[in-house]
Amino acid sequence: MQKVIDEGILRHETTNWLKQTSWSAHFTGRNLMDIQAYSKMPGRGNEGNDEVLRHMNEALDRLFFDRCIGRLKSMPLMTRLLLASPHPHDAHSRPFGPLQEKTSMDRYLGYIKRFLYYYLNVLSLEEEVLLADHGFRFTLEQRANLEKLWAHLQGEEDEEIKGDDDKAEEDEIEGGRPSSSRHNSPNSDKGLQERILQVLAGFWTQRLDGDPFASPLWHFVGVLGINGETGQLRPAHLFTYVLAGLVFTGRALLGE
Repeated sequence: MQKVIDEGILRHETTNWLKQTSWSAHFTGRNLMDIQAYSKMPGRGNEGNDEVLRHMNEALDRLFFDRCIGRLKSMPLMTRLLLASPHPHDAHSRPFGPLQEKTSMDRYLGYIKRFLYYYLNVLSLEEEVLLADHGFRFTLEQRANLEKLWAHLQGEEDEEIKGDDDKAEEDEIEGGRPSSSRHNSPNSDKGLQERILQVLAGFWTQRLDGDPFASPLWHFVGVLGINGETGQLRPAHLFTYVLAGLVFTGRALLGE
């Protein structure tokens, strides 16, 4: 009897949760498994993209831990109090800071990596296909920033950066030391971090007048709500920790 009651409560909570999130309405008629698959790093057969995205992961790790988290101690206290607050004009009682466990921050940053995978993977889709199959559109700025990031990852960098990297490579060879690849050069890494930060800021600071799903960021929250094994939408108790991770990483990145 108790099991029946518990299952009834769970169904009731799930129904209310899905109504509150509007996920069911947003994803109606769309293939959830296909949508969720776009948020994964390409597997075998896509070795070129796999290497590119691994390079992006490494740059994002350095951006997040060395800059966003590492510089919090030097940030003014009031800025950290405001950063920790859920209200835009009210300070929190405790300043925003790193979590005690790095493993938690690694897991949270994984959601941002999936965010970037997803939007880089759908970038090549035609606008009408993107809207029909996934349910959102990019703004012109968001698309432009993603295209610049992808071009950077593919090695199509600014001539100035190329020139600096080539000069550094020549100096290393002349000095008898092995040259590093352009992807590993300081100039390239710093430029990639800035591209990533620009992309994320463009999504996190988008202003909306109506439908929240007009925001690709809010759409992606729903993507994370898809269970990749079952193709079902997650209930609240299996998702709120994901939302907490997005909030934490978003605040850290915007603080930078």
